[in-house]
Amino acid sequence: MAVKELYQVKQSGGIDSQDKFLRKQTEKVNIINEEILRIINDLRDTLWAYPICVGLSAPQIGESYSISVINVEKKDRSADLIMINPVILEQSGKKDKKRESCMSVWGKMGEVERRDKILVQYLDLEMNVIQRRFEGFYSRAVQHEIDHLNGIIYLDKLVSGEELREAALFSDYEIIK
Repeated sequence: MAVKELYQVKQSGGIDSQDKFLRKQTEKVNIINEEILRIINDLRDTLWAYPICVGLSAPQIGESYSISVINVEKKDRSADLIMINPVILEQSGKKDKKRESCMSVWGKMGEVERRDKILVQYLDLEMNVIQRRFEGFYSRAVQHEIDHLNGIIYLDKLVSGEELREAALFSDYEIIK
């Protein structure tokens, strides 16, 4: 268990190999073993190392598995949502445009349109199939992380004509290497 280096896209200073890795489809998890538990713990440790981080997916720390960890309130580590092999089953509600940022697009933000409500299916740590509905900011965070697992960066979904802007919230932090 450790705080891991965050992979970066080229637009935020990442090297070519990291950018390519972030844009690859992840592998499904078929069994919970020591390697998967280590990756989950590394994701959690890395998420909690950055007060501005509310979600992180395995490709962002150089792992190719379909695993995300999300905690939008960041009050209690035991509230971390661990999603293995998540899939969006339904999207509903209004289309909502909001600014997003990403730990792999360090220091930048851009406007992305997403649906306000989603139904997601994923596996928990016991490999139980869970279906859960998310709304609002939680829905946006889950969609953002599932995109990572499919090799999609929010930059690929910027609202037409939208340009990246500097995100002041990153200014108090440095990328841990």
